[in-house]
Amino acid sequence: MYKIFLISIFVFFVKFGFGQITVALEQPCAGGTGSITLTASFDGAYLVYITGPSTNISDNFTSGSYVINDLFPGTYSVRVDRILGFYLNNIYNNPSLVLSTDNSTPPVFQNPQANISQFASSTDCG
Repeated sequence: MYKIFLISIFVFFVKFGFGQITVALEQPCAGGTGSITLTASFDGAYLVYITGPSTNISDNFTSGSYVINDLFPGTYSVRVDRILGFYLNNIYNNPSLVLSTDNSTPPVFQNPQANISQFASSTDCG
């Protein structure tokens, strides 16, 4: 007498909660540096890759924000992948984020006083 066993294996790979990255740029002053802040919308593990004139970063972070400081003006490539089990889900990719200085707006003085002199800082905007 023969018995037949039928075994079925179903494997489901479910991707869920892709996530979202918001990006904030702090533009550098003339002769200074700026920053890029990446903020993840969902808890989880993320890989970040940033290349540009003053950096080449490959790093990871979990949830919250990831800040890169001391970036010189220029064009940066930023990519963020969310780690989903064995998969990497690319949730942000911008090959041309630009940090640039803006010297086109002259300062505005309110209630100007006569005979005041102040040396400008070489590191601060304002």
